[in-house]
Amino acid sequence: MEKVCVFCGNQPESKTSEHVLPQWLIELTGNPKRKAEFGYKHLENGKLAKRKFSFDAFKFPACKSCNQSFSEFEAKTKGIAHKIITEDPLSSSELSTLLDWFDKIRIGHVQKTKIIYA
Repeated sequence: MEKVCVFCGNQPESKTSEHVLPQWLIELTGNPKRKAEFGYKHLENGKLAKRKFSFDAFKFPACKSCNQSFSEFEAKTKGIAHKIITEDPLSSSELSTLLDWFDKIRIGHVQKTKIIYA
């Protein structure tokens, strides 16, 4: 199967791995090795089995340029997440950034689902 960037869908020239959920969030919310279920896989006997991944291993190919373009965005979002945890108020700009980040995660999840089920 051809590897494609989880963000743009193109074949990366210079490849990195991207956690669909960022490593800082995985570590912030618990044991990075904990298992999560993401969809199903078809077994040879025709049955379905849940796909299980540890959060720290749940990563996909990304273009180096796509991955780097999101690094500042991730840093801003990490600061916003800490403000939420400490119950500090968010500005409208920070709320907009957070909503944009949710979209990035959603798009990454949709793209990785296409990769898994292709």
